[in-house]
Amino acid sequence: MRAGDMRHRIVIESNTPTQDAYGQPVEGWATVATVWAAVEMLSGRELFVAQQAQSEATVRFRIRRRDADAKMRVSWDGRTFQVESVIHDPTNRRETLLLCVENQDV
Repeated sequence: MRAGDMRHRIVIESNTPTQDAYGQPVEGWATVATVWAAVEMLSGRELFVAQQAQSEATVRFRIRRRDADAKMRVSWDGRTFQVESVIHDPTNRRETLLLCVENQDV
């Protein structure tokens, strides 16, 4: 893993539900870590769901070894990606791959 490849700053966030003044659950996100990452765009597609056009991008973020899970999300360049899968490198235990999906309405 070359440090020069990790030139993008990403924020890893965890879901922290809270309650509003009326006791109703409100979704909130708390920052877990801000790290350097290599960003690789893997695929993209557009689809028509429920009479609405949507686009979907699949991205791989390669970071130094860190605990993460599929309940987290990544913020990068003003965009938000849901973590779908976390893969820890079993051979040298140096990096973690976050496979993420960004969904947005067109």
